[in-house]
Amino acid sequence: MVPRIPDSSSDRSPLHHLWNSFSTLPRRVRFGLPAAALVVLGIALALTTSSSSSERAAPESAASKSGSPAASPAAGGAAKPVASPPVAAINSTPTRQPFVVGEITPIPNRGSTATPTPPAARTGDPLRLGDYTVTLLDDRDPATSVYALVQPTQGNRFVAYQVQITNNSNRIVPYSYQHFRIRDAGGTELRSTASTTLEPALQIGNLAPRETITGWITFMPRADLAIEALYFQAPGMIGPRGEFSVR
Repeated sequence: MVPRIPDSSSDRSPLHHLWNSFSTLPRRVRFGLPAAALVVLGIALALTTSSSSSERAAPESAASKSGSPAASPAAGGAAKPVASPPVAAINSTPTRQPFVVGEITPIPNRGSTATPTPPAARTGDPLRLGDYTVTLLDDRDPATSVYALVQPTQGNRFVAYQVQITNNSNRIVPYSYQHFRIRDAGGTELRSTASTTLEPALQIGNLAPRETITGWITFMPRADLAIEALYFQAPGMIGPRGEFSVR
């Protein structure tokens, strides 16, 4: 009697059938399945780690919000106060005051001092102002013109002053009858006129260093107002002007 050879196909295990099925798959699928399995495994591990970290952080955040001190294992569970974090000092920039239209902002003093106003001089007193020395020599109020055709307008009169001007500097300086003004009792200031009443009249010109000139200047104020002061100030001159009292 011939012994029967068992069929090897019936002895195959399920694992063997699974391997045969995997072998029949295309090569790209066979190589892609392990990689996909590794990616899924990595995602699962990452999710597990993040969930455990959030669970540990939840009690600590709750304790910090409630203000309860953390327990120290070395002290047998005794609570220690939690030190507050240091506060950094911030130097805040001071805010500037708002600018208001119409207000005058004073200019700070830079160490310069104002030139004092010289006292009013009288007839015969020399008054020094920068490059000039001016002296009032004589006055005529009212003044009668030496020319018959030169007369004041109605309601006005002529007033004349004889002045002497000296150049104190080492350079040429200008002079003019237009450098003078008068102030009447009403507070009005008047410029000198170009009309000549007395000779020699002060004109316009230049003075050499240390040179002196003398002449008459004429004004035409109102007939009913007295004259209180005579002023001198050259053009471009910085500072107070000279004053002569003629009351």
